[in-house]
Amino acid sequence: LAKVKGAKADPIWIRERLGLTEFEVENALERLQRLGFLKIEKGKLIRTAEPIRTNTDVPSSALRSHHEQHLKNACKKIYEVELDRREFSSMTMAIDPSKIPEAKKLLLKYKRKIANLLETDNPTDVYLFSVNLFPLTNEESQ
Repeated sequence: LAKVKGAKADPIWIRERLGLTEFEVENALERLQRLGFLKIEKGKLIRTAEPIRTNTDVPSSALRSHHEQHLKNACKKIYEVELDRREFSSMTMAIDPSKIPEAKKLLLKYKRKIANLLETDNPTDVYLFSVNLFPLTNEESQ
């Protein structure tokens, strides 16, 4: 949100823009400042660190929780956000699971291309881009 045009270090403005509670905003601002990711100067939010990137294929309860929060939020946005401001799509297919590593590499490249396209010098909104690939079938017992 700090990169959005007109970003303010005002908890009420942040709460309204992100749909969070006052407690969540105050907690996040305190934590981000304490960790050195954000500072507040002259009433403005200033990002002081590069975006956080995680290694792929590393199990983490924090990352699982992060992904779960985004999926729950996506469920709400299906009903709250007009079609011209969102894109949800899926495709069910029978696959060869041995090709998953190659598919994950393609998804990572695609994600970077999308970010390069959308992250301009004049951002006005914060969006989440999510692509999901997971099995609908349970593993066969041997």
